Amino acid sequence: MMYLLMGLNKKMFLADKILELLNMTSKTQVDLAKYAGIKQGHVNDHIRGKAYPKFPTLAKYTEFFSLHLGRKLTFYELTGDEIFINLDKQIRNIPGLPEKAKQFVELFEKLPDDKKKIIEQMIKALHDTHVIQNKKEE
Repeated sequence: MMYLLMGLNKKMFLADKILELLNMTSKTQVDLAKYAGIKQGHVNDHIRGKAYPKFPTLAKYTEFFSLHLGRKLTFYELTGDEIFINLDKQIRNIPGLPEKAKQFVELFEKLPDDKKKIIEQMIKALHDTHVIQNKKEE
């Protein structure tokens, strides 16, 4: 599994990791594809090392495996790509991001997608109402 050190393709590292995680979680390619919102054939391409997923699909993969492993799976663990080593830390350590916002992000990440959409709609509605109220006060 030392593909990066051996100079082998990052596609093959990801392929092996997806297979390993599917086996660990007793899930199927179909389960992963449904969760990620992609065709099962695309997952199969990723598992065979024929294609490398775009970032949104990688994000769905990490969410899926995090959910079924019962712990947070990092992008780096999934891909072995050093570019992702500090991604989670960087997101949480944005300069000026209040502690409450960091806590909110952590709670939000644990929600299922349908609940995330509801929260996003609520925040947008609150924001729009706030903007309208501020314009009236001006």
